[in-house]
Amino acid sequence: MFGRKKSQDKNGSEVAPPSPKKEKKMKEKAPKQMMMGKVYRILFWIFIGFVCLRGITSLITGPKVIQQVNNYGSQIQEVPTGAKGFAAEFATEYFTWNSDYINSRSNRLAQFITNIDADAGLDAYSTKGQSDVLTTEVTDARWINKSLAEITVVVRRKATLPKENTPENKSTELSLTPNPLDKDNSIIKTNIVVPVTVVGNKYVVQNYPRFIGDEEKADVPSTNLGQVVTDQQLIESAKKITTSVLTAMFNNKSDELKYFYAEGSKPAATYQKVNYSFQKVETLTLRQAETDAEGHYTIYATVSVKGPSGENFKNDWILKVASKGSEMYVTSIGDSSIQ
Repeated sequence: MFGRKKSQDKNGSEVAPPSPKKEKKMKEKAPKQMMMGKVYRILFWIFIGFVCLRGITSLITGPKVIQQVNNYGSQIQEVPTGAKGFAAEFATEYFTWNSDYINSRSNRLAQFITNIDADAGLDAYSTKGQSDVLTTEVTDARWINKSLAEITVVVRRKATLPKENTPENKSTELSLTPNPLDKDNSIIKTNIVVPVTVVGNKYVVQNYPRFIGDEEKADVPSTNLGQVVTDQQLIESAKKITTSVLTAMFNNKSDELKYFYAEGSKPAATYQKVNYSFQKVETLTLRQAETDAEGHYTIYATVSVKGPSGENFKNDWILKVASKGSEMYVTSIGDSSIQ
């Protein structure tokens, strides 16, 4: 009565019903673990995408060559002004001495040097006389490495030697190349290269300086200044305008100077009175370049001026002028390239 009902198949035989299956319970994951897994998967695919993008970019652009050059000799960064001043002060103390008080030189040099002898290379005990620095000028400064700079200082000094008039030191032979120190007083010029080690904003000399010769003067390049004008009337007009303009300039008469300028041109506002007076035009050459407009010329004048103490000097001046009738007017004063 209460037994399980048996089902019959098509042939009428009894078939037992299937037993119910036990459901397996799923273990729920914690929300935090699910979130971390999602973050890791996103980061992974971002990394894969970045690698693929870099690979495609390198295929398109090809290999990249990076070249780094450390050239401290070409002054990548300018040598500090303080280092230049330090080198000039060192050079002053280096060339200042009195053989009667020679130890004072090493005492003064002590604030500049390290790792070299106290006299910075001078044989102090064989030094005679006195040396006094007149002027110092820094002419070059360049880096040798990240902390070492070589600074060239031009030193002019007066050297005084004790007089030696003993008979045994006199010679009857005339020397063709006399030593400049044979005189009681000599002005000596020296180019000294000071090796300055830079440590932050402090400086020190830890190697001996060296002496070098004067630089060779430059060769003057050949320049086509234009055709020389031989017309005497134009030359006289050029002398007249040159005399008038320079007289007004040296006397700082700006109100008078403006009348000598061509229409549309005006004198520079930087002309200031100097302690020299214009005297006269010594020589003058008038030229016309191919690029000059009709009636426009360039004056190359050598003039004489007098100094405040009566000395006479020669100056070279270049004036650009325009001719109008029998008169000339200035368009500019200065280099011949100025139009």
